[in-house]
Amino acid sequence: MLTNLTVMIYANDPEMVADFLEEAFNVDRNLEQELPNGSKTIRLPLSTTASVQLFSKEFVKKYSPEVSLEMPSLMLETDDLDGLREHIYSLGGPVGDIMDLGDARTFNFGDPEGNWFAVKGR
Repeated sequence: MLTNLTVMIYANDPEMVADFLEEAFNVDRNLEQELPNGSKTIRLPLSTTASVQLFSKEFVKKYSPEVSLEMPSLMLETDDLDGLREHIYSLGGPVGDIMDLGDARTFNFGDPEGNWFAVKGR
C-alpha cells in the first residue's frame, strides 16, 4: 500500500527554486543532501503525505540520462485559494487570475525558472 508521494522536479538552480517554493508555501526543507556531482537535492513537504524533491538537471543528465527533464504538470489543492494567490502574487512572480472551472476555482503561477503550477481551491 502506498503512503506518500514525492514528485521529483529537475531544475537548473534547485536552491533558487527551493527558496521560492519555501516562501510561496510557507514550508521548510526536510531534506538537503549533497550529491556525487557536488549539487544538492532538496525536499520540501507540501502536506503530510506529499513532497517535492528538487534535483539539478546536470545531475540527472549525468546519472540518469534516460530520464525526461520536463516539468510534470502539477495541480495542488488548498483550503485558502484567495489567500495563497495573494501571497504568491506578493512575491513578485507571474500569477494568473482566479478562474471558475465548473465546480472548482483555480489559478496558476510560475516559479523563477518559468515552470508553471496550478492550484485548485477546495
